Amino acid sequence: MKRLAIILLLTGIIGVSCNKLDESPSSLITATQFYKTKADAIAAVSAIYSTTNTDAAGDFPIYGRNLNLLTGNGSDDQIFSPSNTNPDVRALGTATYVSSNDRVKKNWQQHYFGISRANVAIDNSQH
Repeated sequence: MKRLAIILLLTGIIGVSCNKLDESPSSLITATQFYKTKADAIAAVSAIYSTTNTDAAGDFPIYGRNLNLLTGNGSDDQIFSPSNTNPDVRALGTATYVSSNDRVKKNWQQHYFGISRANVAIDNSQH
């Protein structure tokens, strides 16, 4: 009897869960919905420029602390603090720029994030 009840319950759950849902998310705007007006194109260009002073991950913007580390730490303009324990920052102080360095990698990622946004705006804006 217990086994029959479990089988009927599972059959009922499977039968109800097979309905297809028609999802229409209201919190997501697609490219076909967005690029309709001049204001949309201006907003897209503003989003491109915003990559220079913000970071998608919330770390360091391109033209902020990270750029200073990349350009100044390897020169006599500034030196890293001897108490700094971050090996990537210390490597920049010795002018060691390798792709595995998180500061160098982040700089490239941020530039290509901006390039990606620019390509989307170019592809979707009306001429």
